[in-house]
Amino acid sequence: MKRLLFMTGIVMLLLSCNSGYRENAVKRDSSYQSIASPGSDTMKNLTSLSKEINPYQPLAVQNPGTGDWDKKMIKTADVTLELKDFNTYNNKFHNGLKLYGAYIAQEEQTQANGIIENMVCIKVPVAQFEELMNSLPGEGVQILQRKITTQDITGDIIDTKARVENRKQLREQYLGLLKQAKNMKDLQQVQGELNTTQDDIELASNRVNYLAHQAAYSTINLRYFQHQDTSRSNDDPGFFTRLKEAFSSGAAIIGNILLFFIAGWPLVIILVVALLLWKRRKQPVVKNT
Repeated sequence: MKRLLFMTGIVMLLLSCNSGYRENAVKRDSSYQSIASPGSDTMKNLTSLSKEINPYQPLAVQNPGTGDWDKKMIKTADVTLELKDFNTYNNKFHNGLKLYGAYIAQEEQTQANGIIENMVCIKVPVAQFEELMNSLPGEGVQILQRKITTQDITGDIIDTKARVENRKQLREQYLGLLKQAKNMKDLQQVQGELNTTQDDIELASNRVNYLAHQAAYSTINLRYFQHQDTSRSNDDPGFFTRLKEAFSSGAAIIGNILLFFIAGWPLVIILVVALLLWKRRKQPVVKNT
């Protein structure tokens, strides 16, 4: 009988210990949940959020199949032409750009060492690229260089768009933490992270717009030139040219004479004094009677 009572007591003791352990476990779980809740500790949530969301992870990896896989290509052409009539080709070229919806991004014309040339950077819509390239040569035009390069920027655009979306998600999370901040320190830190995320969104969005514009317009770097005929410089000048040269020569002679008198003013003074003395000696002497 005593043994039965002893065993019963041990069982009751074990049951009470197990119940206490469960109560403590429940308390620990509730305490952990309160710490991990958004309103308990803003800085801990901010740290865990930065670890959980990676703004540099491409969206295509997080959610495959959502990307825009349309090919985005950048075409660049380098063309060099030798002309027989520079002025005619230059006028025809500038007037023809409007037909292809193209515009000149940069232009530089030079003339030296018997060569007149023009270097032009042209932006043309992708759909009109081939037609404009085929129209550049013409009568009296020799093609010295024609090079076309293509760059695929599809992946770059997709990755940049993905970063914009990821940062927008991160911004929403920071806005939620901003509302839960309990003191000024937490508020300032969350606001700083929010400002940085917003700057990243704007930079990435500008990058997407830039790449889209580059893909929408192709670039043609065109150089055309003409060797000038220098034999005309040996021909006799015209009447007006000789008249101009005569006026210039006469003015130069007068200037040299004036400079001579200005530079030799001591000699001029001596000559004047000597002339006055000579005239004084030549005058008749009047004798008193």
